[in-house]
Amino acid sequence: MKQAELSARTTGQSHLLGFEYKKTITLGLRASKENSGQFSDMGTPIVHTSRGGLATLHNQGQAVIYPVVPIKKNRISVKDWVNVLTDITEYSLNKCNIRIVSKNYGAFTEIGKIASLGLSIKNGISSHGVAINVHNNLEDFREIIPCGIKNQIFDKIANYKTLSTEDFFFMWVQEFNRSFASHSEQNLTNPQIAP
Repeated sequence: MKQAELSARTTGQSHLLGFEYKKTITLGLRASKENSGQFSDMGTPIVHTSRGGLATLHNQGQAVIYPVVPIKKNRISVKDWVNVLTDITEYSLNKCNIRIVSKNYGAFTEIGKIASLGLSIKNGISSHGVAINVHNNLEDFREIIPCGIKNQIFDKIANYKTLSTEDFFFMWVQEFNRSFASHSEQNLTNPQIAP
C-alpha cells in the first residue's frame, strides 16, 4: 500500500488494491492499549493500523478493498469521500440482490452488518477502505467488540448469492469507475489484487 500511496502523492494517480487476509484483528487509531489486551489470549494475530476507528476482524472469504486516492487533488471532501465509498458498496451489493437499510459506519442489511469502513487520510491521500463479508466465517467476529459495539450481528453475501471474493472485487471496481467518474477524470482499468 505504501507504493500506491507514494504514487498517488507524486503522480496524482489512484489505485485500487484488493486483499483477502487470513484471520487477523486490526486496531485503528482510536483503539487503546486496554482494547488490545482483551484479544491477546485468543491466538489471533493483532495488527495496529493507521486507519481510524477501533477493532475489526479480517478473515478468508472477506473482500478488503483499499482505494488509494488523492482526494484533495480531486476536490473531494472527506465527508463526500465516505459517502462515495458507502454508495459504491451499496450499489455493488444491490447487484447481488442485497438491500442496504443503513450506511452508518459501514453497510447493514436487515440481518446485520455486511461491510465495514475504515480510512486513513494523510496529505490529501486516502488509504485503507472497506471490508465486505462475502463468504467468510462470521463466528470469528465473536473474538472482538467490532467498532466498539457489543453483540453486533453480521451478514454476508453468501446468504444471498454464491460469489468469490475476486468476483465481488471486480464488481466493486466497476461501480467505483462509474461513481468516481463523476468526481474525477480517472478511470481505473487495471485494479490490483494483492497475493
